[in-house]
Amino acid sequence: MLLVAREGHIVTITINRPQARNSLHPELLRQMATLFGELSGDGETRCVVIRGAGDKAFSAGYDISSIPDGDGRPSQDILRRALCAVAEFPFPVIAMIQGFCIGGGFELAVSCDIRVAAENSRFGMPPAKLGVVYHPSGLLRFINLVGVGWTKYLFFTGRQLTARQAKEAGLIEELVPVEELEETAYGIAREIAENAPLSVSGTKQTLNALLNYQSLSFSEVDRLMSLVDGCFASEDLKEGKRAFAEKRKPVFRGR
Repeated sequence: MLLVAREGHIVTITINRPQARNSLHPELLRQMATLFGELSGDGETRCVVIRGAGDKAFSAGYDISSIPDGDGRPSQDILRRALCAVAEFPFPVIAMIQGFCIGGGFELAVSCDIRVAAENSRFGMPPAKLGVVYHPSGLLRFINLVGVGWTKYLFFTGRQLTARQAKEAGLIEELVPVEELEETAYGIAREIAENAPLSVSGTKQTLNALLNYQSLSFSEVDRLMSLVDGCFASEDLKEGKRAFAEKRKPVFRGR
């Protein structure tokens, strides 16, 4: 599911599910969390590039068939653990994006430190179209990157953005033609890998601490997660999944 390649101090992780537009599912996410844990202590890795196999998608999101009815906490916890492993990795992680970057795949890109996207990329957050409340740490990642306004726009509408719109919103740092994507992404990775590793790592860890200095209380996290749990137990989620499978617009009833 994940392919790993190394060139010097740069490691490439490829999400290898092109037949499913590189969608994320629990086993893949567990593998990702384990892999980043191993890389963090190997003493060699100074930059990681994450990409999707093929040219259709970076990742089209969490595998809809893996979303359970009734209790969504386990799947949310698995996603959160994997993406925290990416965000908290001691060295920079670059998302190299081509094609669809949707839902959990979009949050994976936002969990990275730098996003380089091809002009044919598309970005979107569809929880409201499925009947799901996104987990608090995921929303906070978007707020930290593009502010409350764009986060609300993305999550309230579920609209997909073009690569140009994503660049204007501040969701990606580099927007390039498809044929220049790999050269640009790995050019940045090589520059990072050649810099002083203690400086780069120390800066990333300091920035992470500054972004997370306002932490939520345990009681507030529990309250927010109860909203997530309520949606996973709802009839609306079942309808959202049915509509997705049937390729039709869902009819939500708020229960």
